[in-house]
Amino acid sequence: MDATRDADAEVRLAATTSLEAASPAMRVSALAPLLRDRVRAVRMGAARALSSVPAGSIPEGTRKPLERALAEYEEAQRLSLDMPAARLNLAVVLANRGRTAEAESEYMAALRIDPDFT
Repeated sequence: MDATRDADAEVRLAATTSLEAASPAMRVSALAPLLRDRVRAVRMGAARALSSVPAGSIPEGTRKPLERALAEYEEAQRLSLDMPAARLNLAVVLANRGRTAEAESEYMAALRIDPDFT
């Protein structure tokens, strides 16, 4: 996908979002290089999009960069835990990674902050 190699970081970031519904194989192929992008937001976008790919489908050489980018994503969300959107973002990635108890806790925290948040 050309957008993942665009010189503009905003285009690369948009590509991560547009590929979230693609097949796991396509996401890995297109987004794995972005886990090493010089722009943190692009790395985090790629990590979020790859968070639902089964661990066994992630190539060995991609696993550590993915874990680093997921840690960056989680760290960024934890800076805004007073906002329900950050809690929801964190919950989605945690659920995607099979950390269901933590995800449920974050979902519930989002609803405690704003019971009408959707």
